[in-house]
Amino acid sequence: MSKTKGVVAAGHELTARAAAEILEDGGNAFDAALAATFATFVAEAVFSSPGGGGFLMARREHRNSVRLFDFFTETPLKRRPANEVEFFPIYADFGPAKQEFHIGLGSSATPGAVPGLFLWHEALCTLPMRRLVEPAVRAARTGFPLTEFQAYLFTVIAPILTASAGVAKIFAPDGKLMTAGETFRNEGLAETLEWLAEDGARLFVGGDVGKAIRRCRRRAQSTSCRERTADRVRPRVP
Repeated sequence: MSKTKGVVAAGHELTARAAAEILEDGGNAFDAALAATFATFVAEAVFSSPGGGGFLMARREHRNSVRLFDFFTETPLKRRPANEVEFFPIYADFGPAKQEFHIGLGSSATPGAVPGLFLWHEALCTLPMRRLVEPAVRAARTGFPLTEFQAYLFTVIAPILTASAGVAKIFAPDGKLMTAGETFRNEGLAETLEWLAEDGARLFVGGDVGKAIRRCRRRAQSTSCRERTADRVRPRVP
């Protein structure tokens, strides 16, 4: 298989390596970008998550048409009284300044990332999804040393990363936030990505993860939300 030439720019070395590995394997630019996106879930977890949303502006080689893949999050259908919703402020400490954010299940929306990534794959990619998640799965399972910048970001949003036992187990496994140089792993995410590549987008829509999200929101008496389906992430003209 011939190698695809390309240049990769990313927010972390592992993200860039994931894209480069796929290019070396003969994937096209969209394959590489998708593999890099999965890698961000591991290496750039403060900024990126399969539980989020996003956009892709895409133009294929030798074509003039541009398509926008809009898979941003869906806001709730119905507003509940404030006293029924888990929604509270935290303060992100940037050092010279602090900024108020709100967290809790009442601050969340229906994720669009997974249906969008699978539509992106179907429309633009050439390699199987199982291959595209491999770099991210490997990094999540074997681990990698945290950089100074990553450790700093953990301190900025410490109230978020320690707000629940499940999240704290990943980012503060010994009761304190991980620091630069420590090995960061997320074996649960590795398993989820492998499962996702096998089951497809339905895992996060009508499958086990989607059902777990809905159960979690109901327990917290959060705002109601609609299920994110493929028909809401069709590409459109920007």
